[in-house]
Amino acid sequence: MTRTDIAVQNNIAWCAAICELYGVVHTSEGQLWGTLAPAPPFHPDLITATADATTEDVKKWLEGRKVSGLKDSYAKLDMAPLGLRLLFEAQWMTSDPSADHRAAADETAWTIVATERELARWAAAGDMPHLMKPELLQRQDVKVFMRESNGGVSGFIANVSEGAVGISNVFATTTDSSSNTLWSSIAAASSAHFPGIPLVGYEHGETLDAALQAGWTAIGPLRVWVR
Repeated sequence: MTRTDIAVQNNIAWCAAICELYGVVHTSEGQLWGTLAPAPPFHPDLITATADATTEDVKKWLEGRKVSGLKDSYAKLDMAPLGLRLLFEAQWMTSDPSADHRAAADETAWTIVATERELARWAAAGDMPHLMKPELLQRQDVKVFMRESNGGVSGFIANVSEGAVGISNVFATTTDSSSNTLWSSIAAASSAHFPGIPLVGYEHGETLDAALQAGWTAIGPLRVWVR
């Protein structure tokens, strides 16, 4: 698989983990992954899992199902004829494991959230108070990172799948999340806990620009469509 394929599969694994927290059944059919009930807030009901997925594949899936959000992982499909509108376009991105010992020194400021109280503080700071459930902390494939300094909180989530660590839900209340120093610090923190594993994720706008300035590499577009 290409690094983009690995990023797509990692993102599907993360969406599946969130669905399982909420008791939402999910399944893979052909070139698609999707939920059999409405997905949790801010998560897609349907994801194209390979570059071979077609509009016809999506059309068949939609028959008899309510889909509010769709992630076209390879930005290849026009979903407008199926009654969806483009919400945003983003870029998959990747970073090799951090080997910069100077950046790694900053990693010590990051801790892994271990208690329900810490998770509540993390979620409130990231404006996600009703999304993350304590059961998330029991998963071996997910780690929630937090850094507290100068009265502010920064955070991100790392989920491990075959061949990659996915970085998502990045935020900062004192350091702008569009800061490239934040993204280099995230790479160092993740690599310290998951050594030797490439990092993947997706962003858009100023946050994408900051990640690229910090040494991340754009590897392909995706699009998110909604009803």
